Amino acid sequence: MVVKPRPGLSETEIDDFGKRLPCPLPQDVRELLAYCSGFEEGPLDVVDFTGLDCSFAYEDAFPYGHPIAGDGFGNFWVVDLLPSSTLWGQSTSHAMMRQ
Repeated sequence: MVVKPRPGLSETEIDDFGKRLPCPLPQDVRELLAYCSGFEEGPLDVVDFTGLDCSFAYEDAFPYGHPIAGDGFGNFWVVDLLPSSTLWGQSTSHAMMRQ
């Protein structure tokens, strides 16, 4: 399996993305997004650092949750951002219950 990086974002795209977050976008994440916005053809269904390709919402547990990956089986990796966040630290794996 060869994991392929998704293209990076332009400065304008990074700025627009940052405006959708509840906190400032850290410099290291800006640099990552300029280089690559996620991965394709890896072991997960989707890895998208912008969260645009991840259908996840569970506001009760993650009011400012930002999904960055999903495995295609209802499990997501979420960065729990707060208005006071200055770093993107640990991500949380959350399984969605299927009804």
